[in-house]
Formats: sequence, C-alpha cells, structure tokens
Amino acid sequence: MAAAGFGRGIIALSTVRNSINRAWRNEAQAKLNNFGKNNPNYSVELNNTINSRGLSEQARQNMANRSPIEIPKDATIKAEIKKSGYAQIKYTWKENGIKYESRWHTKTPGAPESQGNTWVVQKVVPGNSTGQRRQEFVKIKDHGWIPMKEWKDASTARQNGTATQRQTEILNKGHWKDK
Repeated sequence: MAAAGFGRGIIALSTVRNSINRAWRNEAQAKLNNFGKNNPNYSVELNNTINSRGLSEQARQNMANRSPIEIPKDATIKAEIKKSGYAQIKYTWKENGIKYESRWHTKTPGAPESQGNTWVVQKVVPGNSTGQRRQEFVKIKDHGWIPMKEWKDASTARQNGTATQRQTEILNKGHWKDK
C-alpha cells in the first residue's frame, strides 16, 4: 500500500512540477531520500508500481523533457532506490550504435549539501573487431564529453576528501541541475 502512494508521488512530482509548491516538493524529496533506507526491496516495488500502472506517456515525457539532452520517446525507463538510499530514474537508448543514458537522481551520499536533484548523462561507444576499444564518457557542461575514468576518479577523490579543483569542477559540471 505504501509503495502505491509513493509511486503516485513520483508521478505527480514529474507531471505537475511547475504547479506544486516547494513544501510539497521537499516532502516528496524526503520520502525519496528515506524510503529506500527502510525498505531494501523498494526498487522492485517502485518499478512494479510504475510498470503496472504503465507510467503515462505524458508523465514519462514531462520527466524526459527535464533532461539536459533530448531523450527519445522509445527510451527504456527504470526507477530505483539505490542501496545507499538515493532515488534514481534512468532513461537508456541507442542511437547510431552508441548507448546513451540520462539519469535523474536525488542527492547522493558524500555530495555537497547544495547539490540537490541532478541529471548525469553518459554514453558508451562500443568496441569492434578492428581494434577499437569500448569507451565510456560523461557529458560535462562547456566541455563536451570526458572519459568515464576521469569522472570516477573525481568522484572517488571527493568521497575521500582529496578532490582537486579540477576534479570538483568536473563533478559540478557533470551534475546538471534539475529544471
């Protein structure tokens, strides 16, 4: 019963974003941040709720419109609460053989308090039989795409309290504020 109500909160948050007040948004955010910590199976329940109700095309498109890059209508959507307690809604698709992922998430553990809800955009260029190796990238504001290794190194350094100014800049520019 709780999962169904929470699922409606997610859908409401994504479909009427411009008409809800900040207090309601903060309450929904608190539910997102805390519910997964109390229920390790909530990721499954959240996806089942979304899938069984068939997240409306309008709700799906409204959330997708908030992404920093265009998400095609046929993208796969997955909503989950990660083990560390943050919520995530992930869109994935392929275009010209390249796999793209645009994911919205709540503040993650170790992130600055001011971070809030953000989007992270990734792409994977597949390898081939002629020697091209598989490559992973993260989209950074003003700089295009950077290698995933650079992103992960920056994330690890921030979690360890050793991030350089450049690494902090990478993380700040790679987390796109939710619209």
